[in-house]
Amino acid sequence: MTNDELKDYVIDNIDLAIENAYIEPFYQPVIRTITGKLCGLEALARWIDPEYGMISPAIFVPALESVGQIYKLDLYIMERVCKDFVARKEKAGYVVPFSLNLSRQDFDKCDIAEIIEKNVKKYNVPRNILNIEITESCIGKDPEFMKKEIDKLHNLGYSIWMDDFGSEYSSFNVLKDFDVDELKIDMKFISSDEIKAKKIVMSIVDMAKKIGIKTLAEGVETNAQYEFLRNIGCEKIQGYFFGKPMSLEDITDFLDNYSNGVELPYESHYYDKIGSVNILSPATFMGYNAKELDELGFNTQIPITIAELKNNKLEFIFYNQSFETQLKSFDINSVEILKLIVNNKENSHYGKIMDIFKLADQLEENYASGNFIIDDKLFIARVYKLDTCNEKTAYVCAIVSMVNDQEYLNKITKEKYIKALFNKYDRVDVFDLTELIDTEIYVNDQNIHNYDGADIRSNMEKYAADRIYYEDVDRYMKFFDMATLRKRIQNSKERILTIYIRVKDGNDYVWKVLECNYIGNNKVIGTTRNASDSELKYAPYLVKEVNVTNINSYEASFSQVNPNVICYWKNLELRYTDATKGYINFYGIESLKDILNKTDTELNWVEDSIVADKEKEVLKTGIKTSLVETVNVKNETKVLAIDLSPIYDNGKIIGLMGYITDVYDQVKLGESTLFIDDYSGTLNTKGLMSEVNKFSDEFLLNNKKYAVLIVDIKDFKYAVKNYGKFFAKDILNVIGKKLVDIVGVKGVVGRIETDHFMILTRYKVESELEELKEKLLLEINKINKISNKSFTIDAYIEYTTCLEDDTTEKLIGRTMNRIAQIKSKNRNGE
Repeated sequence: MTNDELKDYVIDNIDLAIENAYIEPFYQPVIRTITGKLCGLEALARWIDPEYGMISPAIFVPALESVGQIYKLDLYIMERVCKDFVARKEKAGYVVPFSLNLSRQDFDKCDIAEIIEKNVKKYNVPRNILNIEITESCIGKDPEFMKKEIDKLHNLGYSIWMDDFGSEYSSFNVLKDFDVDELKIDMKFISSDEIKAKKIVMSIVDMAKKIGIKTLAEGVETNAQYEFLRNIGCEKIQGYFFGKPMSLEDITDFLDNYSNGVELPYESHYYDKIGSVNILSPATFMGYNAKELDELGFNTQIPITIAELKNNKLEFIFYNQSFETQLKSFDINSVEILKLIVNNKENSHYGKIMDIFKLADQLEENYASGNFIIDDKLFIARVYKLDTCNEKTAYVCAIVSMVNDQEYLNKITKEKYIKALFNKYDRVDVFDLTELIDTEIYVNDQNIHNYDGADIRSNMEKYAADRIYYEDVDRYMKFFDMATLRKRIQNSKERILTIYIRVKDGNDYVWKVLECNYIGNNKVIGTTRNASDSELKYAPYLVKEVNVTNINSYEASFSQVNPNVICYWKNLELRYTDATKGYINFYGIESLKDILNKTDTELNWVEDSIVADKEKEVLKTGIKTSLVETVNVKNETKVLAIDLSPIYDNGKIIGLMGYITDVYDQVKLGESTLFIDDYSGTLNTKGLMSEVNKFSDEFLLNNKKYAVLIVDIKDFKYAVKNYGKFFAKDILNVIGKKLVDIVGVKGVVGRIETDHFMILTRYKVESELEELKEKLLLEINKINKISNKSFTIDAYIEYTTCLEDDTTEKLIGRTMNRIAQIKSKNRNGE
């Protein structure tokens, strides 16, 4: 049969081939260059005809395109691949990402984004597992239409790859106008051994990294091609050197037996971050002047290595030729020898090396550098933290320069002595009283705000707000009154002004000694240090103590309460009579007058609130009570512990006082773990059980109906296994916040098991519960990104009302059974 006859056969039999599964998805491995691990699969259609055998894609693809039928093939392959995903997940417990090829007809003939979403939800495929490949020719005419379609897929959380990059003349224009995540470099550049072709590939990789796009090279057939691509930083490769396209059965065997192993999903972001380093560019680290030294330009690279740190041991997973050359200048003949040196705790440089890496971890910019003097040569190392995964952290490290300059060495030595003198101080500043500018001389904590060169007054206000104990703020600001500072110093007996202030150090406030000394030229040097043991004995007596009455006392007085606590007062009509500054700030109220003489109902703050009922109860009984409630404060969900106390005047109740504690903030400070689940930020079992009693009592005594909803996260154990425990915690946190935001003040949310959340909510008619259930499912499914990774979440949600059983425990059991029944039906295909 001729090719033309075979094309006619394809066109006439495409529907039959799909119906009888003559067409199958084959999978070609994609390899991560830096590790050699398999990191993905490309799904490719293969037509295995019972009469004509294997029909080449070079025949059936253009034939179907010519008659507008290719979309049938693409949609069929999409569903088959999703089914294979389920089979692989059930057999092995893990899967690797796969990519699907789409044609322009897929976008023209149907709503392809909607169809992809339908399959993803049907087979519960995480969006980050599925990548979409399009060619430049796919964009064709009407690029605005395609731009909208690509943006739609991006917004849903899918990664878009451009296939055969470089095969068309306008590839760079497409990059300019369209957002793509990865370039697949056309195999014709890889197959050529010409220097010109290699330089083009290097230029593509360099350009892609500069604009934040990943690279994958197709058609790799030799080890030399692999080594070349690895050395220029191309992140991924595929080709016959690693494996041809294989059937599901064959690729399953390949995955199970591949010697370099398979990259699990939770590692992908980590290695993508490593791959983003542009090792071709001299600008990887600033300050390097490159010169072209060889034909390809390899030696224009800055001496660079990528290192992994785990358990205080360094492993060098990549290094370039320039790095090896630089090492030899130190008489270190290999990277293996360097590894032995830097991991030897007896080595004099070990501590300093580890300090640089730890500093890169701590600083906001994730960058640190250090100087080493070896045989009178200055070795300047720079380190940038890339990412952390599974208790190991990756860094890009560079040897920036090496000098043998005695004058420079002397300068370094002097700076070391000066730093030793400054070690007793937290900070040293010079205040210019003429220009009113602050110049930082020394700061021992790089995490403290940078005040260098800024206006003194604004610096002081910022520092006071961030770090000074509230009772000391006024004294601090008066001490640094620049209009009188010089005169006060000169009039002092010792010509030094001193003040004792409590300054925030971690979660605590500690006594610090602040001193100012006039140094001439209308400048003052200011220092901050820890108070000594002897100074600590009398420093508190130099501060006017404020008596804070126990705010839970029945006789609490407005004027005696610390203004920074969250506290309010109401009269017998539950109208606000006063509130602290802390309360005003916590709720984002503009001023006290906005709430005075108003009720919560008039302020439109709450509906069916537990607090309102408890406030009435306190006024009626005169007995103090406490409760926990989940509320939305300034677009942030809070779990609040609220203490309500009656206020008496001559033995009569005249109102009440409410004292509010942000429970989650207390947990963060380590002051309480009573109510909050550490992973999700919702209530834990203790907190939920406390609320269960209240909801049950309210139904029994006041006929306020409530329901129990259980949210069961689908495939959570799969996520833990494939993405790691840290990502799993992020999933719980994201879902917890989403549930709390939706439920609002009508209910409470908690986590009762690994992947089960429980919601207690009040309702009036059951239709409210159906609406809540649908909204929860919709909003959970809208989640498409967690920790900057594309991810799909789905859940089972069922509920039981208090009218169906007489105890909350039975409500929970009944609801869990309903979810189990739905799972069973799904497994049986019903």
